[in-house]
Amino acid sequence: DLAITNSGTNNILLLYGCGNGTFTDATSYPLGYDYLPYSLAITNLNQDKWMDIVIASYNADHIQTLVKMC
Repeated sequence: DLAITNSGTNNILLLYGCGNGTFTDATSYPLGYDYLPYSLAITNLNQDKWMDIVIASYNADHIQTLVKMC
């Protein structure tokens, strides 16, 4: 799976691996008005079997998390 910060917009893009070396088309996930993502990390925050995404913004003083995304 690929997670991409879409600089200059208020979303990130996720492309899911198909298991054969290819990926699905990009799916856009909006992060809210005027939230400009510039960095992200993928980790398991809540110790379930799913990976979670933590996103930092260029112009905000907080982070956003998307759980069970990967």
